[in-house]
Formats: sequence, C-alpha cells, structure tokens
Amino acid sequence: MLLIEPTMEYVRGIEEYRRAFLASGESMDGTGSLRRFERAADWIDYVTAGKDPKTIGTAVPATQYIFVREADGKVGGMLQLRHYFNDYLIPDSC
Repeated sequence: MLLIEPTMEYVRGIEEYRRAFLASGESMDGTGSLRRFERAADWIDYVTAGKDPKTIGTAVPATQYIFVREADGKVGGMLQLRHYFNDYLIPDSC
C-alpha cells in the first residue's frame, strides 16, 4: 500500500471508494468531506485548498491522503491529518 496525496490519476478509484461507502451506510471519517462531492475532481480541489491556511478561513489546515494498493492502483482507504488543533478540536479534558 502507498500513502499518497490524491491526484487526478485516482479520480475513478476515489469515486468507486465513495460509492462503496455510501452503499454500505458506514461512516466516512477521515475522508475530508468526500460524502458531499459527486465528482472526485471537485473533492481533490477542495482537499488541496484545505492545506493552505489562507484558503480555509477559521478551519484547521489538513492534508488528505489516500491508501492505494500498488498492484492495481485501487483506493483502499483514506486519512486526513490535521496540521494542528484549534479550540474546537481540543478536548475539554486537556
């Protein structure tokens, strides 16, 4: 498995991944709001912009990654890494 940032090369695989999650009714945590995007190309633009503090307002910058199987390029998972926490993300117990 490769852990890489999403690119247009993986549009079809990202869309298949999204459809599978929607069909299963499972949570899509860690996918950077993929549920909201019909087109993977639009989602890639969205998560790319989400890395830059100048483009996201008060949100926390994050880098989106996809897990890709080397053998066939199938998208098998996703991970979103926040660059830091803000007051909203810090638990009350900290």
